[in-house]
Amino acid sequence: MYKPERKTLSQNFLHNQGLIASLVHRSSMTADDTVIEIGSGKGGITEQLLGVAKKVIAIELDTEHAQKLEAHFVGNPKVEIHQTDFLRYPLPRFPYKVFSNIPFSHEKEIVQKLLVADNPPQDAYVIVDKRFAAPLTGMTKHNQNSLLHKPWFDFAVYHHFKRSDFAPVPDIEAVMLYIHQKEAPLLPIAAKRNWYAFVAMGFNQGR
Repeated sequence: MYKPERKTLSQNFLHNQGLIASLVHRSSMTADDTVIEIGSGKGGITEQLLGVAKKVIAIELDTEHAQKLEAHFVGNPKVEIHQTDFLRYPLPRFPYKVFSNIPFSHEKEIVQKLLVADNPPQDAYVIVDKRFAAPLTGMTKHNQNSLLHKPWFDFAVYHHFKRSDFAPVPDIEAVMLYIHQKEAPLLPIAAKRNWYAFVAMGFNQGR
């Protein structure tokens, strides 16, 4: 788990509101949904989510950004702002979705938390390094992490970004990873521990 030191809070922000609006409106978000946004930053994505969702839970670790979000959305009953570390935030027990531009440096821990949660999101859209998304989506061959979650989730690349879509410009190629919880899982939840052990054994023994 990462430490919330100021130097680790750097994030590459989407600066094109037209692109953000297109991504949100093409997604599965509806007026019935509660959406968690991880790393809300300057509120660009928050603003667009509020146009389609029933409620947005904005989670922002940076104190300065969180205070500005509070001031900007003050009095709006559709937004709930938490100044906290997402990795310590208790996920809801009710149905929810996720739409987020997460810090690339913590993408693995954040996505892992969503996938192993007792109540995972119905759908999640998260911006990640293409190299992280590749084995999950089948762009490259599967690894141990991708196989662990295949019985319960579908993965796809929702959008390929240009580096110039972000400020500051990242030194990696970014994509928006779409994670969908299967309506008919390939294995029951009760089999999860055995499946994890089976996959780990296969990789530890060189397949």
